[in-house]
Amino acid sequence: NRKTWTWSAWAKVDTVGEQFLFYAYTDGSNSALIEWAGGTQNQFTFQDTVSGSNQTYLRSAAYSRDPASWYHLVVKYDSTPATPDSSDVALYINGEQVTAFHETAVYPDQNDDSNINSDVAHYIGAQDSSNFYGGYLAEMYFIDGQSLDADSFGETDDTTNQWKPI
Repeated sequence: NRKTWTWSAWAKVDTVGEQFLFYAYTDGSNSALIEWAGGTQNQFTFQDTVSGSNQTYLRSAAYSRDPASWYHLVVKYDSTPATPDSSDVALYINGEQVTAFHETAVYPDQNDDSNINSDVAHYIGAQDSSNFYGGYLAEMYFIDGQSLDADSFGETDDTTNQWKPI
């Protein structure tokens, strides 16, 4: 299903700079990526490019550069509503939905197919056969056909008040 899916992972950075977490590549004009982006800022980003233009583009304003921290990252994608918006296509970091973006958020049109889950090569922790992720990834999930928020994968610990996997 290219219209409705969820990607979730725990990630730890050990280098600062563009780092690909998940990448679907069709050709130079059609691809989708989930990454730390923004040069040295490590901003959580989902970008889906069709015919050279951003069909979807979400880049958090928040920086994620702490090499001692694990970050729980979720991309929720559902293009089936009449006007997909932040309730349908969203980023989550450590259980919180990202609402502040580095640049203007771009949401897909109704029933837009994402490049993710298409019949092309998908890479985990790399852009292709190069540009490997400099960090750790754990508990990575791809849920086909369901648009889930972060609560489906984690919860706040009552004792420590920290976000943890379930």
